[in-house]
Amino acid sequence: MQKTYDIDYSTDIKNKDITWAKPFINGKIKAFFVPSVRYGREIVELIQRMDIAYETVTIDRCWDLNRWGFGDFYDKRGGIWDFDIMYRNMEKVLTSSEEFDVLVIPGINGWGYFTEKTRQAIVKRVEQGAGLILIHPFTGKGLKPSEELDQLSPLRSLYEEGFNDGGYPQIEPGRLGKDKWIAESHYITNGIPFRLFPFEEMSYYPYRASGEVILRSESGMPIAAVGEYGKGRVVAFGYYCRDILPQHSAFTGTDDTFNPIVETWKGALHSCSFDYLEYFYGLIGRSMIWSARKEPAATLQAPVFDGGRIVAPSEWKKDRSWHLTCLVKNEYDEAVADSRPITTDFTIPDWMKSGGKYRAELSLTGGGKVIDWYTMPFEYPYSSRITQVNTDKKCVSSGETVNGSIVMEGGRNDNECGSVVAVNGNDVVMNDNNVEVNGNITAVNDDIVAAGRSGSIELQTVDGYERVLAVEQYDGKDAPIAFQYKARNVLSLQIRFVALLKTADGHTIQKVKSEPVIVTPEKRTINDFEVFMSPQNRGQGDLLPYINLLFPRMGVTGLLIGDNKSVATSGGKGLGVYWYHRAPYTERKEQYLRTGDKRYLIRKPCLNDPVFWEENDANIRRTVAENRKYGPIAYFAQDEGSLTCYTDELDLCFCEHCMKKMREWLRTQYEDLDHLNLEWGTGFGSWDEVEPYTREQARKLGRYASWGDHRLFMEKTYTDSYRHFRDAIRQADSQGVVRMSGCQASTAYSGNDYDLLHQYVGYFEAYPVGNQYEYHRSFARPGTIIGGWFGYGAGGMSVQNRIWHAIYHGLTLISIFWEYQCLNPDFTFSGSARDMAKAFLEIRREGIGKLLLHCAERDDLGIAIHYSMPSVHGTNIRGDKIRFENNRQGWLDSLEDMGYQYRFVSSRQMESGYLTDRKYKALILPYSIALSDKEAEEIKRFAVQGGIVIGDLQTGIMDQHCRLYDSGKLDDLFGIERLTTDAEDFYINGGFLTNRDFPYFHHYLEHIPGQEEVGPGVVMAEIGTRAATGKAAYLDDFSGRVAGVVVNEYGQGKGIYLNFSLDSYPAQRNAENGGAGTRQILREIFSLTAVKKYASLEDADGREIEKGFETICYGSGSAKYVCLLRQMEEQSAVNYDGLVLDSKKAGGGEAMEVRICFGDTRHIYDVREKRYLGFGNKTKVPIREGDTAIFALLPDTVDGISVRMPDKVRRGDDLVMDIEVHTEKPDHAYENVLNIKIYDPDGEYHWLYSENVSTAEKTFQKILHMSYNEKKGIWKARIKDVASGVCAEKRFEVY
Repeated sequence: MQKTYDIDYSTDIKNKDITWAKPFINGKIKAFFVPSVRYGREIVELIQRMDIAYETVTIDRCWDLNRWGFGDFYDKRGGIWDFDIMYRNMEKVLTSSEEFDVLVIPGINGWGYFTEKTRQAIVKRVEQGAGLILIHPFTGKGLKPSEELDQLSPLRSLYEEGFNDGGYPQIEPGRLGKDKWIAESHYITNGIPFRLFPFEEMSYYPYRASGEVILRSESGMPIAAVGEYGKGRVVAFGYYCRDILPQHSAFTGTDDTFNPIVETWKGALHSCSFDYLEYFYGLIGRSMIWSARKEPAATLQAPVFDGGRIVAPSEWKKDRSWHLTCLVKNEYDEAVADSRPITTDFTIPDWMKSGGKYRAELSLTGGGKVIDWYTMPFEYPYSSRITQVNTDKKCVSSGETVNGSIVMEGGRNDNECGSVVAVNGNDVVMNDNNVEVNGNITAVNDDIVAAGRSGSIELQTVDGYERVLAVEQYDGKDAPIAFQYKARNVLSLQIRFVALLKTADGHTIQKVKSEPVIVTPEKRTINDFEVFMSPQNRGQGDLLPYINLLFPRMGVTGLLIGDNKSVATSGGKGLGVYWYHRAPYTERKEQYLRTGDKRYLIRKPCLNDPVFWEENDANIRRTVAENRKYGPIAYFAQDEGSLTCYTDELDLCFCEHCMKKMREWLRTQYEDLDHLNLEWGTGFGSWDEVEPYTREQARKLGRYASWGDHRLFMEKTYTDSYRHFRDAIRQADSQGVVRMSGCQASTAYSGNDYDLLHQYVGYFEAYPVGNQYEYHRSFARPGTIIGGWFGYGAGGMSVQNRIWHAIYHGLTLISIFWEYQCLNPDFTFSGSARDMAKAFLEIRREGIGKLLLHCAERDDLGIAIHYSMPSVHGTNIRGDKIRFENNRQGWLDSLEDMGYQYRFVSSRQMESGYLTDRKYKALILPYSIALSDKEAEEIKRFAVQGGIVIGDLQTGIMDQHCRLYDSGKLDDLFGIERLTTDAEDFYINGGFLTNRDFPYFHHYLEHIPGQEEVGPGVVMAEIGTRAATGKAAYLDDFSGRVAGVVVNEYGQGKGIYLNFSLDSYPAQRNAENGGAGTRQILREIFSLTAVKKYASLEDADGREIEKGFETICYGSGSAKYVCLLRQMEEQSAVNYDGLVLDSKKAGGGEAMEVRICFGDTRHIYDVREKRYLGFGNKTKVPIREGDTAIFALLPDTVDGISVRMPDKVRRGDDLVMDIEVHTEKPDHAYENVLNIKIYDPDGEYHWLYSENVSTAEKTFQKILHMSYNEKKGIWKARIKDVASGVCAEKRFEVY
């Protein structure tokens, strides 16, 4: 049935090969389910075990999971307090003509929230004979009690759950009960081994029964009851639940995306050695059969157990065509006796009698279909047993030794084994004559003892991926048994020591695990392209291993369960205001706007309040001390943080702490108070009086400097906050790194000066807004992780294009928000996940990310762009921030369209001589309205030494404090004079006259107002700007005096002043041939520089390609790499928080042939296609919309790869691979990246053994540390030189 923004659940993804009643003797049960986003997989697991035809409607208890939990319907399924779409879907199905045998309905957020038509439809269907299973039935806190629910449900709720202020379900653990469950005789409870359940981890709600109780607590509270309504049967369960399964009693659901370390989660893992939840599937399955009135003709009763045999119940003999089978499992979910037909009894193998807990799973079938099933637990006492596996350390470093001991209990005397004493399903201790013995141990025949008694102990070292790293054998005679293990080559975050007690003939009868020992990672950095996705706490832990298996298939490489690439929380707070917590902030802002009172301009918390930092630093030190053993890559500080709330504009902070600190800072910026008063235009008599203006005051008075200084000081304050975090972290973890997530744009009020922040933050996760990628790659220190957030339902070619763009612009890591948008509730991948995976898998598994991000350097071609926070302030106070931002974007777009690249250089770097030190060739000053004297001095020095300086408008008419001047600090460099500093549109500035005496280039320019796409696309910005010593290429066509594109010789270099803005270019370029005039002007200007491009592009007809492609260049020694990225025609919008809202445009379409002319003659390789294209300087490639091409330009050919390695390797041994790249290149001429892929015997990519490695030499040795439980069979190794695509393949046997 078609539903709005929901999926049709698939059962194709298999987890366990377990069935309870499939196929069922009485046919399929047609069922309706209401799965949640978080736990919907439970329904699939149930369907895979039972014979069910089904319909579903997905409704989660949490609004954010409904809204953001489906990658293909992201942000479409309602919102906070809005469940309308989901409830309407439910109404649509239940009011339809589709028939159901049974309805399985969890409480969700209360019966009272279902629509009236839904409630009536449920009642009507049950009246007419449909079965109904209610799990946690309740009305909802604050809602009118429901007569329908009271009539239907055999359990009446004594406690109504509601919501907290954030719109999330509010569970009160103190209202839940927790003790042993007792089953009454009923078809539903028959054969369910309740006594094995971990009742200490299971809770139940308080209910009053109005029907027959079939499951109750030891204290008498009903947990399950049955009843009838009309012609229908009803079952109600009252346990604390997920969807249909019980939830861990300690689960709170408060673990978030920034804490992926499972060991720190509450209620994440149940303590059973086997998956006890499996029997809840059986319980719900039996409930469905009963409520649908499909009980079989025969029901298995408890088999008779006499200590040595399981005697079959007589029911199965009613029909000669029926068959009874018995499968025995141990307490570790391992099948220890194969399923086999039973005629009269099942004889227990003698070795089991040495001890252990077991379960006999009986299944009665007829004609190949299941009639009934029954699970009977039984156990034998141990003659001797392992009681503990101890270790002397809970955490070790790589190379450190763990000492441990295995503690035993019991003797070895043949006459005191008690090996046939057992406990049957009714908790009665029996002997081999089926006589109750009250727990006394009985001696048995010696030959049985000899065959079955304990013989040895095997100790396994097991990592977090269940790989056995080491195996030791002990005879167990001397107890306790001491052992040692040296932690080396551990790929997971933890290890455990598992002691196996074995019989003389090698059967395992007991397993005891040590507490986990954390192995702190040796390397806490990344050296390849990474994709991180935090696992989510779903409670119980039953789904975590399967999620761990799925995520690598879509290219996820980090934060997996057990992974030693982890991140951790810092315990700090206070660096931002989340959108959904913004109410107090907006209230204070409202009060300020109404009153103008600065007491409302106080940040909460104040980042200069020493009391706040005393508490915050202590929390950070304590939390980091707890988490440092995990060796996290970084410690999370804040998500979506800023000085205000995102990039909202409010003059924070005027509290006493900030004013005191600011006065201290001002004393370092000004010679004395007179100097400050002169700059600010104030008359303060003492430093204690000094207080800056708000923006409103500064604008009214026309004096901006105090406001500008306040902005600089608050940016310093925000940066100092991250320094605080770093220092507190380093006090507890000397290698600790700060993680800043959801980074906001650099605006006048966000506080984010990324040049300063890069001094203290080592891991950024940026939003793609405000040109952040460019800032981060420009200011990153060595080892800094530059990440970005992806996901959010993005799909199609558009998201692949954005991923490639992110890589080309310096992102070394991509984080995905979030697990739920990638995995549908049925555990199929969403379309969004599949689309992202195409890019992730190629970038990582083909070695491209390693090559470009870690073994080559991005070439900025010698073009620097000014990053100036004072200019951000200056354009804001002048009311021109939008033009400032669009102009900056216009510069980046135009440069990329023309095939250039660039790097931002900050004011701080500029003042330090960075321009001349780094040998830049051209400097662009994009609306750089504010310059310090030192910046101006260094810029002029750069020009004197041969650099080209390009200003566009308003350049340098303010100082760094935002004090406005009548002329610009670089006017002499540009060869201009200013009659006014105004920069507003004027009606006569639309036309241009070309100065035919201009000596530098001859480009005739005509501007036709209203037809910018065929002209320059620009207008003159400043009516008062004249050419002085410089030469103007253009003049206005009204007075003939306003100068445009003024070129002035200055030392060995030049100053070029455009007198126009590029703010219209980002929009113009989207039109056909849009912005051509702007590009032509810039092309002429760049012809005056020493900047040279790696490559130029032409179409199939030989015409130069001016836009629609970006060219990115990299160098590694004598090797060069050129990447082409074809842009998407449809541009993405940006959300309030800075996130790109992707369309799901498929892109692709017909490929465009692009001809590339490279600057050098080299051996050319197509990296993605793995093809040699020949020796030369030209090639061509077809590229579809959104797609990319990568070329390696090498000085020599790569002629082959050879691999020397054994043909066989034993499990537990090392496999050594000696790899040689055959090429004429000298060693260290450039780095080769080798892509090493390992495939197991099933053809599955083994992501733990596979890797990308770099070598400056021609040889490399790779060692595979094979685990002791690795798959046996023929494996494959495939080694590729990433740049050339040359590869070799070897097969080897693991035995």
